[in-house]
Amino acid sequence: MKRFPKAQRRKIQRLQDLAMRGDLLAAYDLALEWELVGDDGQAERWHRVAASGGDPQALNNFGVFLERTGPEREALTFLVAAAEAGNLLGARNAGLLHERLGADQQAERWYRVAATGGDQLARNRLALLLDRIGRYEEARPLLVAAAESGHAGSAHTLAIRQESAGDDDGAEYWYRVAAACGDLDARYNFALLLDRIGRTPEALVLWRAGADGGDAHSAYNLAIELEKAGDLREAHRLYRQALTVWEADAENLDADTAYCAAVACEELDDPRGALDWYRRAAALGHRDAARELRQRALANSEPPQRTPGHDRNRRRPKQRGGSTRPSSAR
Repeated sequence: MKRFPKAQRRKIQRLQDLAMRGDLLAAYDLALEWELVGDDGQAERWHRVAASGGDPQALNNFGVFLERTGPEREALTFLVAAAEAGNLLGARNAGLLHERLGADQQAERWYRVAATGGDQLARNRLALLLDRIGRYEEARPLLVAAAESGHAGSAHTLAIRQESAGDDDGAEYWYRVAAACGDLDARYNFALLLDRIGRTPEALVLWRAGADGGDAHSAYNLAIELEKAGDLREAHRLYRQALTVWEADAENLDADTAYCAAVACEELDDPRGALDWYRRAAALGHRDAARELRQRALANSEPPQRTPGHDRNRRRPKQRGGSTRPSSAR
């Protein structure tokens, strides 16, 4: 046995003795102990023993363990078995994993099972799923109920829907709810709404808070406004802040973000960096970036000097509906 504190070694030895004599509850506890000390091989061994008895909680926790360490399809087998045995957490987790694997119909089924049993998180996930697949009328009452109970993702989704429908007052209400629940993307989108309807000073407050918290897009948008106001030193600092974040995650950025990075490089008088980011954005399908590259190719020279703050290419972050990873009952 690995070298652990004496009390922990004794506990593991005691549980192992019991498990070897057929005590499935001890096998379950033993699996958790091995997980805690980082031995996934031993943990899997005893999770399998515990789950072999058909206990719903053991089935669910083994499914969660396999989702983290092994084949997701095998994990799904145990989560579904837990759900079929009446474990609500197993049903919710089966829904989460089905959704992550793209099986929306099965995800809906298990979310409904868990939600009917009183699982609030499953109701929240069901609302977001229905909205995502276009069943807005079914989703709305569930989203409202979830948002009113403090679910930030649902409030954010409602805000986006209200804004899309032209109801800025309704959108503002739900953005405020989502932001108050800690949704940073909602706060950012709320700032976009405020700026669009002419309440830019309020938007600047939100962007400043986002930039101070490390959000690159907030820093970028704040830089644009500060540059327009003539505060070039602070604007350039914020452009550099945004670029630092984006460069660290360059391989995972979308086209709009890559284009924003190119614009930031332009404002910082970094033509080589701008060219690289334009190429990245164009490769991801950004039309303005492709047009910029074509113009450069035709001119066979660097483009003329740009007017500071010329491009307000602000990006709306993707809606965040919460984690789709299963969670154990521990």
